[in-house]
Amino acid sequence: MENEKRKRGRPRIDADFIGDLAPSHRAQVNMKYMYDGVVFLSDYSGEIPGHNLIWKEDPATCSASGKQGVAEQLGRMLEQDHLLLGDCIYFANEAAGALEAGHTSREVEKALRAARLAMKKYMADQEDEEARSEAAKAVQNLERMQTKC
Repeated sequence: MENEKRKRGRPRIDADFIGDLAPSHRAQVNMKYMYDGVVFLSDYSGEIPGHNLIWKEDPATCSASGKQGVAEQLGRMLEQDHLLLGDCIYFANEAAGALEAGHTSREVEKALRAARLAMKKYMADQEDEEARSEAAKAVQNLERMQTKC
């Protein structure tokens, strides 16, 4: 009888296209999700009026700038958590509104992460009222960030 090695931990995510841009695998994965978020923002820029607050490209100077953490959380929502496209567009609009209201990108990133994780927990067990309540609170917190700080 042969002993098979059990695979432990998380499955490896293919982020090799990032290559030498990141010093570690974790940084490569983070960059992959940021890239996914940037592609999402570019593809649906017509439905996200404030997308330039999150990510902006300037073809004239061949440069880009943006809030990498916010773009990463949006990419994770879409690719890792498999949220519906409409939900991702909603969260992107909320994030842009919070940035426009004067919140820092780090504050918006934390609020998006909290909402993403709460939604993930709720989607795993939709009968759990506590998870539903936590998801609602996290989304309301993000919505409240629309007001000026």
